[in-house]
Parts: sequence; C-alpha cells; structure tokens
Amino acid sequence: MANKVTSSDTELIANTEGKTSCKHYYTDDWGGYERVLPPEVEHIIGKDQTQQLERTNRIVRQQIGRWHRTPE
Repeated sequence: MANKVTSSDTELIANTEGKTSCKHYYTDDWGGYERVLPPEVEHIIGKDQTQQLERTNRIVRQQIGRWHRTPE
C-alpha cells in the first residue's frame, strides 16, 4: 500500500528548493503540488519519466541493504 501524500509533506518538499539543483518535478495529478511548488520549477505530470529514477533508487536501496547485512 502506498503512503498518502499530505499538504505538509508537499510543503516540506517545496521548501528544499534551493538546497538541491532539482528543477524538474515529476508527479501525479494531485492538486497539492501546484499549490506549493514554486513557479520557476518545471512541473511535469505523468509517470513516463519516472522509470529511470525508480531504477536508480532501487539500486541505491540494494547497495545500502548490503552494507547492513551481517557476514555469515
């Protein structure tokens, strides 16, 4: 089950602007993003560009998981 995104979560994401070099936001069609994202970032609605990002996140999670395993 996926976690629900709340307005406070979205504001937290938007407040990290300037701390990262992220200028593109790929999201679903939830209206909360439009309310809090600054106008200078590009907001793209859809899942067609998320495959590469999800793949990268999966690889990072796998690598971190290997660090926490105890040797047998």
